[in-house]
Amino acid sequence: MAKTAGNDGVDVKVATPEHLDTYTKAQAQVDNFKVPGLYDSADPNARVFVALFDGTGNDAINDPAHITNVGTLNKQLENISRNNPHITGQYIAGPGTQTGAMRTLDGALGVTYNERIESMYEKFQLQCENWLQENPNAKISVVSVGFSRGAEQAAGFSRIVAERGVQDIQSQVNHPASNDADQSNITYAAPPLVKGDTIPQALGLFDPVATGVPSMNDRRPPDTVITGIQIRAADERRLQFPATNYSYDGLSADGRFLKVMVAGAHSDIGGGYEKNGLPYRNFNMMSQFLNGTLGDNLIKKLDVPADPGMSVIHDSSQHKVYWIKMSERGESNSLDLFGKKMEPMNPAMEQYAKNAKALGTQTNSVDDIRLGSKDAARPLPATTQECKNGAKPAVDTGLLTVADSPSSRMLAQFREVPRAPTQPKL
Repeated sequence: MAKTAGNDGVDVKVATPEHLDTYTKAQAQVDNFKVPGLYDSADPNARVFVALFDGTGNDAINDPAHITNVGTLNKQLENISRNNPHITGQYIAGPGTQTGAMRTLDGALGVTYNERIESMYEKFQLQCENWLQENPNAKISVVSVGFSRGAEQAAGFSRIVAERGVQDIQSQVNHPASNDADQSNITYAAPPLVKGDTIPQALGLFDPVATGVPSMNDRRPPDTVITGIQIRAADERRLQFPATNYSYDGLSADGRFLKVMVAGAHSDIGGGYEKNGLPYRNFNMMSQFLNGTLGDNLIKKLDVPADPGMSVIHDSSQHKVYWIKMSERGESNSLDLFGKKMEPMNPAMEQYAKNAKALGTQTNSVDDIRLGSKDAARPLPATTQECKNGAKPAVDTGLLTVADSPSSRMLAQFREVPRAPTQPKL
């Protein structure tokens, strides 16, 4: 029976064994996923830029009490960067985290999609210029991670990096804004410092949603993205939050992308709720993927709370929203984005892809290194059963699609009313 979940403000139902079995199956797929490494700690020239884009209404800096999985990654990367300046992370808060009327508009339509991507690209330029000044032989790679609309921004950012590479900021030319759906009106008067087609990339997506402006932009992962994972919510029911599928269920035909679907509503995937058993499971699967790209168990896993009452599915439909209905979408099983298919991997990236290893064979399984949690009485694995070997994941055709979830999911052209920032719990 559903019950209201304290500070989470909505009804919840405790995850059943059947719900948790979706995590068992997803974990098996993650364990079997072959992921190439982007960073070699033994290579003095290796550099990694990690771009983190939070979800709508989520701000890890100003609202740490409702920190998402992306915000938690940012905290860990801050510590990692202090110890190893060759890896750096940069964080962008989600749409609708401003003040005033723009907060509502951006939350509803994601109008700052391009602005937030450009802000991250500026951070990327500055960091890469510093690396190249220190070491002209620096070999740069990029990992982009996002939640909700932030996941769409992460995908869009990957295209910007592939198209521009590392540009000289001094050569930037800004053009007047246009009314078309171009991702940017910025050009450069000088050749790039590093060409985009030489930068290998990875992509991690927590339940991507593209309502509004993001849907009008090309978010297909470019041919320099050599690996990516998407974790999608099976129990999101808001019709205004349609999911974007970056591949069909399971492993893509070329082995580059994995999509898993697990029990939970939108923020049960990306985090932000106090009852965090499911978000922690999803964080751990993402951290396993990221450790495959970064190596050295850099991202610490979280202790899944032992209390079954902490592993719940939230009724996200009870969140208040601004009902300014613009359209109502029926089911859409697949939609080719702008009539364009996913790009095959750039042959120049084969040198990275050939070192791919199954995540389950690496020393970063769910029971290895963990980050302590005061909510956890004892560590639990990310799943409740042992993973079953031998199951073949579904094969996908490699198309970026937009689809409603099995539960008629919608996306918010109208965003949830933001929760008032509170002080972090001590």
